Amino acid sequence: EWVNEHELLAVVAKDGRVSPVLLNMMDEMWSAPLTEMSAMFLTRTAHGIYWVASDFNCPEFIQAYRDGTVETVIPPSFKNTDLVVENHWYTSFDDRRIQGWLMRNTEHPKAPLIVMCHGGPTAVVRNDWDEPIVQLLVKAGYHVFQPNFRGSTTFGTAFTNLLIGDVGGGELQD
Repeated sequence: EWVNEHELLAVVAKDGRVSPVLLNMMDEMWSAPLTEMSAMFLTRTAHGIYWVASDFNCPEFIQAYRDGTVETVIPPSFKNTDLVVENHWYTSFDDRRIQGWLMRNTEHPKAPLIVMCHGGPTAVVRNDWDEPIVQLLVKAGYHVFQPNFRGSTTFGTAFTNLLIGDVGGGELQD
């Protein structure tokens, strides 16, 4: 959506995040994410540009970009404060950098770990309220790690295409 004659507001999927950003058409530069929340479904009204926002700790709510700032228009119905989310990068067997999300229960620092893999063959675990089962598992006393192994989207076409001819190979080792 056009913000003004020089700026475009877009939702960009990159490295396991779906974030609202600005593109300055004069210098062709992207801004940093406007919010740490995930953003989906942009729409323009006479009062600003609106989107549905969420993150691992709270379900969908409404945010807007008005007069150069992000505002929460309809706040989330609740926020899970027992869940700590960490963005982790690690090196796989072939020296590729792999991203994943670790959700920890603050009340149980030595809790068992569940590794929860997304479907596919191409998909991604994003910074949003996508699977409430994760919050339930953490609340029940577990830590949950969700890797974005090779083949995951938002990490570039070359990374996604690593599955071609190798389904069940490298991504299992990741």
